[in-house]
Amino acid sequence: MKRATTWLAASLAGVAVGTMIAATAHAGSRPTMPKAFHGNWCATTDPSNKAIYERKDCRETGGTLTVTAKGYEETKSGCELLAITPLPLRTGNLYTFQCSGEGYISHITQTMQLIGGGLFTTVIEMKS
Repeated sequence: MKRATTWLAASLAGVAVGTMIAATAHAGSRPTMPKAFHGNWCATTDPSNKAIYERKDCRETGGTLTVTAKGYEETKSGCELLAITPLPLRTGNLYTFQCSGEGYISHITQTMQLIGGGLFTTVIEMKS
């Protein structure tokens, strides 16, 4: 049991060090959105801070999210990517944006994941 505990502790320490090295390597450069996220997405649902998007262009009907290297734009707002923070155990990333539109500026932290061809987002924190 002690050997397994020591191995687990060493593994977690390795993940933490790897994450810090990766973060330090990119500290001087501007973060960019993953290329797999780039393009036009159409909202399919919006249940309590979660959104699911399908890859298609729906500018005619509204609900469009356009992702670029610098961030994303929605119908009446735009968000510039400020930071990407890896989640523990490589379960994904948190993306922090500065968003503005129609008289407001806010910072939003959210998860974004590609699952089964869809883009899933969940807002974790929003500050004005």
